Amino acid sequence: MKYFCLFIFIFLISFNLFSQLGDSIDKSKPILHVFGNFQYDATKGANKKFGFGIGRAYLGYQYQFNDNFIGQVIVEADKPTTIDKIEVKDSLDNLLYVIYQERIGSNYTMQLKIVSLQWKPNDKIKIQIGCIELNNYNTQDKFWSYKYISETFQDKYFKLPSADLGIISYFSINDYIDLDLALTNGEGNRFDQDLFGDLQVASGIDIKPIESLHIRFYYDYSKSKDSLRPAERQLFSIFTGYQYDNRFKIAAEYNYRKNNIFINNNDLYGFSIYSIYNFYNKFSFIARFDKLYVKNIYIDNESWYSHYPGNGYVIGFNYNPAQKINFSINYQLWQPKDKNIFLQHNIFFNFEFKI
Repeated sequence: MKYFCLFIFIFLISFNLFSQLGDSIDKSKPILHVFGNFQYDATKGANKKFGFGIGRAYLGYQYQFNDNFIGQVIVEADKPTTIDKIEVKDSLDNLLYVIYQERIGSNYTMQLKIVSLQWKPNDKIKIQIGCIELNNYNTQDKFWSYKYISETFQDKYFKLPSADLGIISYFSINDYIDLDLALTNGEGNRFDQDLFGDLQVASGIDIKPIESLHIRFYYDYSKSKDSLRPAERQLFSIFTGYQYDNRFKIAAEYNYRKNNIFINNNDLYGFSIYSIYNFYNKFSFIARFDKLYVKNIYIDNESWYSHYPGNGYVIGFNYNPAQKINFSINYQLWQPKDKNIFLQHNIFFNFEFKI
C-alpha cells in the first residue's frame, strides 16, 4: 500500500511540474482516475460489517506525436497475481491433469492496463493497436457514468475485461452511424496469447437517429483449438439510451453470453435498466435494476467463474462539488434467486476524482 501511495504522490508532483512547462508539453496529457468507498454490510449474518477500499486507480500518460498519432500508457492498481499451472502426480509418478486457476494477488499491485498507439488518418477513421481499450461495454460505461458506484452489466456479472491485446478500428460512416471492428487475443489485458493462438473477433455499430438517442448493437465470437474448451463462445448485446437536456437519462441494455468460458450451455444473460435525474444544482438521483439469468450453473468455489442468478438494485444520490469530483451515498441490494441465500444489503459512501 505504501508503494501505491508513493506512486500517486510522484505522479501528482510530476503533473504539477509538467503543467508549468507551458507550450512545450501541449501535446502531453497526464491521466488519473481514482475511486473508492466506505461500505456498511447489513446482510444477515455478515461478519465483516464495515470496510474501506480503493475500488480502482488508473494512472497514465498520453502524448500526441502529430496530428495523426497518439501514444497512451495507463497502469492500474488491482490484484493481478495469477497461478494457472499446477502439476500433481499419483503414487506411480504419473502426471495427473488438474484444473485450477487463481487470479487474486496483493491488493493495489500495479499492472499495465492500456499500452496503445493510435493512428487517425482523417476524421472518419481511427485505429488503435497494442493493449487496447475494448468497446464491448465502453458505450454503456460512458452513458451510465457512475462506474465508481457500480459497474455496468457485462463488467459486474460477466466479469468481462475492458482491455485486451490486439487491434481495434473505428469508422464514422455518417453523422448517424459509427462502426467498430476488433481482433484481439480474447484473454484480457492481464494475459498474453494462449498456447493455441486463439483469437476473438468483435464488431459493434452505434446508431444516433437523433442527438438525444443512442442505440448500440455488439457481437463477439471466439473458438478455441483446446480440447478442454470445446464450445464456441459468443456475446450478443443491445443498448438503448435517451438523454434529455443534460438533466435526465434513461437507458436499458440486454446481454447474452453464450457458452461462457467455452463450456457448452453455460449461458449467462440478462438486462439492466437505469435512470438518472439531475436536480438542485449539482445533485443527481440514481435508480437501477439488474436481472441476471444463468443457464446450467457452473460451480467453481475457488474463482470468479461461478455465477448465480438474481436481481440487483441500486438507489442513491450523487453530488458533484467540482468538475471531475463526485461523491455518492447509495443503497445496493442483491436478491438471489435461490431462496436459501440471504438478501445482501449494502450501504455505500463512494468517491471519485480524475483529471
